[in-house]
Amino acid sequence: MEVTEVDIKELEKIPEPPQEEIEPVEQEIEIERPEVTTDVNVQVEDVAVNTSTTDVVMPNVLSVKPSNSALVLPGIMASRTASGRKAAIKQYGGSGRTEMAVLKGLRWLRDHQNADGSWGETNGRKPAFTAIALLAFLAHGETPSSAEFGACVLKAIKKIVEYSEAADPVKTCSGNGYGHMMVTYALSEAFALTKIPMLEANMNKMIQFTINGQNTVGGFNYHYNNSAMRTDTSVSGWASQALKAAFAAGSTATGLEQAMEKSISCMKNVVKGSRGFI
Repeated sequence: MEVTEVDIKELEKIPEPPQEEIEPVEQEIEIERPEVTTDVNVQVEDVAVNTSTTDVVMPNVLSVKPSNSALVLPGIMASRTASGRKAAIKQYGGSGRTEMAVLKGLRWLRDHQNADGSWGETNGRKPAFTAIALLAFLAHGETPSSAEFGACVLKAIKKIVEYSEAADPVKTCSGNGYGHMMVTYALSEAFALTKIPMLEANMNKMIQFTINGQNTVGGFNYHYNNSAMRTDTSVSGWASQALKAAFAAGSTATGLEQAMEKSISCMKNVVKGSRGFI
C-alpha cells in the first residue's frame, strides 16, 4: 500500500457583500375584522359582528301590510345581515359578550351535527331538533355561502328538504305534529333567506298541510286531527310561527293569509282574565 502526502491549503474566505443601511419604512396595515372584545363594559360600537355572510336584498313581500289586517312584518330579515345584526345589538342592549355567546352556541351545534345533516339521537325527534338547530343558524344570518357555517347549514337544509319530501311528512316528522310545524317553519325561513328555488315548492307543500289542518275556530290539534275539535295552544303556537314564516317568505299556498288571521283570533279568544291565563 502506497501512502501519498497531500498538502492541505486553507481556502480563502469569500468577501462579505457591502452592507447597505436600510431605512425603516412606516406602513399602515388595515385589518378587515376587528377583534371581539370580552370586556364587561364593552360598548356596542366595539362589537365584532360575524361578517361571513353578505347583506341580502329581500323582496318587497317581506314588508307586506295587508289591508284591514293585523299582520305587520316590516323588514323581518333585516337583522339577519351583518349591518342589521349590529344595529339590533345596539338597539336591544347586546354587547361583544352576547355576540360571542351566540357564536359559541352555533359552533357547538356545528360540532355536534350528525353526518347526515340532522341533530339528535332518536329518529322520532330528529326532524324537530334539526329544524330548531337550523333556525338558530338562520336567525344569525348564516346561509350555505357563510364562511364558517356554510357547510353545516347546507347539510341541514338538505335534511329538512328530505323530511318534507316524505309521502306523509306529518307522520315522518313525528312529535304529535310539532315536528312537521317546526320543519315547515325552518324550511320557510331558509327559503326567505336564501331564495334557493327548489325550496319554494317544498315550503308551499308543507304549509298547505298546516292550513288544511286548522280547525274552524282557528286553532290546531295534535296531528292536525280535528275530529274532536280540540285546540292545543302550544301546537297552535308553532303552527302560527310556521304560517308567519311562510307568509314572510312569499308562499303562494291557498288560504295562507286567512289562516293567519284565524290563528290570531283564536289565540285572543282563549286568553282568560287580566293575567292572560289560557
